Amino acid sequence: MMARDHHYLFSHTHLRNQALKHPDKVLAELAKPMAEGFLFFLWQQVEEVASAKVDAVGLGVEGIDDVGAGRLALVRMPIPMQPTESYFAALWFGPAGARYFVFDKSAATPGQATLAELDLDETRRNLGDHPSTMEGLLSALSAELGVTPAPVSVAPPAASAPPPPIGAPLPPPAAKPKKKTSRGLIAALVAIPLAAPLLCCLASMAMGYDSGLAEDATFEVQTELSITEGDTEQIVITLDGPEEIGSYRVEGPGADDCHYLYQYGAGRATCTIDLAAITDPSPSYQVTARGHGPQLFGEDLGDRVVLHESVEVDREPRLEWSDAANATVVRGFPGRLEVSDDGFVRLLGAPPQTTLVIGEDSSVDTTPTIELDVPALANQVGVTAVLRDGGRVTVEDVTVRLPDQTTASGTLAIEARQLAPALLARYALLGDADLGEAGGEGTLWIEDGRLREIHGAPRRVDDVGRVILTEHREARSGRCGPYAMYGIGYGSRIPRMRWMTTVTVYDRVESRREARRRFRGSRPSCPYSIQRGTPAIHGPRDTTADADAYAREHLSPGDA
Repeated sequence: MMARDHHYLFSHTHLRNQALKHPDKVLAELAKPMAEGFLFFLWQQVEEVASAKVDAVGLGVEGIDDVGAGRLALVRMPIPMQPTESYFAALWFGPAGARYFVFDKSAATPGQATLAELDLDETRRNLGDHPSTMEGLLSALSAELGVTPAPVSVAPPAASAPPPPIGAPLPPPAAKPKKKTSRGLIAALVAIPLAAPLLCCLASMAMGYDSGLAEDATFEVQTELSITEGDTEQIVITLDGPEEIGSYRVEGPGADDCHYLYQYGAGRATCTIDLAAITDPSPSYQVTARGHGPQLFGEDLGDRVVLHESVEVDREPRLEWSDAANATVVRGFPGRLEVSDDGFVRLLGAPPQTTLVIGEDSSVDTTPTIELDVPALANQVGVTAVLRDGGRVTVEDVTVRLPDQTTASGTLAIEARQLAPALLARYALLGDADLGEAGGEGTLWIEDGRLREIHGAPRRVDDVGRVILTEHREARSGRCGPYAMYGIGYGSRIPRMRWMTTVTVYDRVESRREARRRFRGSRPSCPYSIQRGTPAIHGPRDTTADADAYAREHLSPGDA
């Protein structure tokens, strides 16, 4: 059988949240003579979200006392009927902070209960099974808290005597005082017993009456848009109203964690919503506040009071540079702009059918993509800045348009180094590169698509007059074998590979190949045996030194 959610949620979630978030306030409430009213109030709040109501008979404060360096409060639950429903809940608050425990009905052994410690992050730490009695609970708690078992007693009003420890025999009744009579006081003595019950009841009713939340009460809703450390947009909704408001509920896009907000005795609550996945630039939220009506000794004399407010958040769609993302991001709705290694800008994370516009070019797709003019952008900050020093280039007239025609327009800022792969790929095309006419004396040495060296500090794209291109690859150089695998069959032959390095020197000014040389590595020897699954025999990478020496001979224009 499943635990009743009203019973389970009260001890494992609602009371836990209040006890760990506000342990000092909860202990103060549990120490008051009307502590049961506080517990009944929390019990009724859980009733609003539970699938079936559970009677609160038996709910109360078992005791409060100093234990070790802190203070321990025990809350008695309605009789548990199913496993994981609690016999008791315990709050200990000391210098090290607050700890919350539940004493749950065991599913395995009758007459046993499981002590567990609960945290706000839903962590549960089971502390073993014990007899499902008060003595079993106190013994287990004392062992966990590292203190000597001590009785726990409710702190009574100052005018009354303290109750005996839990489990101790009741003291004998006090002797009744002898009556004294006086002729002049006979009428008063007769009147007092008749009037005392009425006065007592009137005073008790006055103390036990709570007017609750007024039906014409109001509360204030404030919203604040901000950017998190993770560079995502968020909205913080702050709710501020009378102390009689028991709970708030916020409903709307991304507000799943704000369906139940409770701040006991403060009347204020906050709801934080992550807008990273919210496509609506103007999301609306409905806020509901609930509080009890008039009560007498915790019993409702009228209906609960429910207040409603609505709030609309206006997000400003715009393009903005983000230091955290090191890129231009789209504010107001999801999306970020990314530059690919081949020189295209792509819009990621936006809703389907979003349009990306750059100047006269536009793209509508799941991932809108437009090619950038890499040489023109490189000329903004210089070739050396793009390939080595760094900087930032800008693309004007950029617009992101949602399917509902909501737009964010502005300037796309790009880290200059993000253009380096695309720029190097164009230079590596040698005569096929669309980089314009060259007239400078700068030299780029490119090795396997990456910059090896810059000579002459060229600034503009056409300042690069020479490109040295070093390419490494493996080439097949015969076969080894056959190798018999596990003695089965005739075996197989596998290729043996050696390294080949080609160095090409290209003169961009004269549009011709100036020099070219290929360096062959050592041919590997065939081993006596191989492991099964070996794809090839590889030779050493011993061409690098000779190839580098040859490339350096041609770093400056005019070198042979």
